[in-house]
Amino acid sequence: MRNLYKHEVAIPDCFRWVEEMLDEGHTQDVRQLLDSDQHLYECIFQHMEQGQKILSTLSQAATLLARVREALQLSPQVRLSTIWTRAASGELLGAPFLRETMLSIKKTPSDKLVHLFASLEDLYNNDVPIDLHSFQQELSKLIESNTNSTPLRSQDDVRNESLRTTVVAQKVLLSKHKAALSEQDKAYSALVARFHDELEGYFNSAFVDPRTMLLSEILMYDLKSPHTEVFQPRPRFAIERALASPHDYLGCDCCGAEQNDETALSATQPATAVLYQLYLNAGALINVSDLWSAFNVMVGEKDAEDESKTM
Repeated sequence: MRNLYKHEVAIPDCFRWVEEMLDEGHTQDVRQLLDSDQHLYECIFQHMEQGQKILSTLSQAATLLARVREALQLSPQVRLSTIWTRAASGELLGAPFLRETMLSIKKTPSDKLVHLFASLEDLYNNDVPIDLHSFQQELSKLIESNTNSTPLRSQDDVRNESLRTTVVAQKVLLSKHKAALSEQDKAYSALVARFHDELEGYFNSAFVDPRTMLLSEILMYDLKSPHTEVFQPRPRFAIERALASPHDYLGCDCCGAEQNDETALSATQPATAVLYQLYLNAGALINVSDLWSAFNVMVGEKDAEDESKTM
């Protein structure tokens, strides 16, 4: 991994990758990565191809989710950019936002499901493991065989439920009771359940956290994190560190050459740094006389008559 150590951002992912290989017993592969630049290049190229496929699948799944919510007219309306950002951050899988969408699919009547299938036709290709054409044909047959003018409804539709009131020991108990479903509604419920399960399985495999990929920073760049460090600096931290370790900023040997401990006080340090460190060690209540005495002992002349010079 010698070439990758030149890039600090790549080190954590490489360490994790090598540790996993060692835990699995692939010591020879690790040795080959260290000895052969060509083998290292081929492994990185292979992971880049896998990363591109993962991001492509994630983007397609985000577009599919946005199209589903738009077709079902779910609220609140969420833009595709927001969905993609949450998916790229690894926050979407298992989120209430996704569970709400999947629950709405199970409750969708046949007229809205037809509209949903139509809105997804241009998104389905070989990368989506769902046979949308088969679902459309099966749904069309169920609608044609429906003798009622009302749309077909699944067993999860709230309109197929009713409340039953019973009185037990002078207490009123309410219980939900599902209405009897017709044969067409049962078949439609089975179709919706299969489509829901296949779509949920696709989302579970697509909405992975891309930051766990090896060298993900090559394919993805987080604008917020590095820019925050630049445009929102921490001047208090920088000043406190400069006063605590002045030799790190002054680049001289006189401030820290005599002590092995970087935080140790030294008479050769600047007066402001010495005073600041004495201030930190003084506690909540500061006796000014004692503070001056300690400062004078540290940086003052040995002759007591030169106290005015020290001041």
